[in-house]
Amino acid sequence: MELIGSTKILMADGSSKPINEICIGDRVRSPYFTSDSVVNVFLGMEEVLVYIMADGRELCMSKNSLIETANGVIPVTELQLYDSINIFDSKTADTKFVNITEIGERTEAPKIYSLELDREHTYIANGFCVGDFQWMDSEKMNLYRSTKEDSTSHPTIEEELRNLLDQLKKRE
Repeated sequence: MELIGSTKILMADGSSKPINEICIGDRVRSPYFTSDSVVNVFLGMEEVLVYIMADGRELCMSKNSLIETANGVIPVTELQLYDSINIFDSKTADTKFVNITEIGERTEAPKIYSLELDREHTYIANGFCVGDFQWMDSEKMNLYRSTKEDSTSHPTIEEELRNLLDQLKKRE
């Protein structure tokens, strides 16, 4: 996920650190009771950002980011109000799905950051469960494949109508 610099990342020791202060070798907490080492930190610029509010928390990210919902992983640009997204509940030290209560865009030009982790590929940002650079790349490929399969495995309406017309002509 591509996040703004002030986004707080939950570290392996339970402390939080802004993503713009994360260094290679730092250990971050995974939502699934493990921790992982940061192997790369990517930096970019973005003019338009998407922000969401859920459970009193805010997450601001690039429009290219993906996020896990109760219905699967989707681009943040497809999020709808009241979609359920995965957060980390610090009281129970577990994950849960909560509804988005606000979605919007911000027109800023801040730096955005993306972490790459050694093994786990998920971490906690402002209390949200998010994916690292490899997770995003992998999920984008999965979305591309499923979109391509959907478009090639199902005939278009036009093709279905032609087939029906051909069948009717054969019966005449």
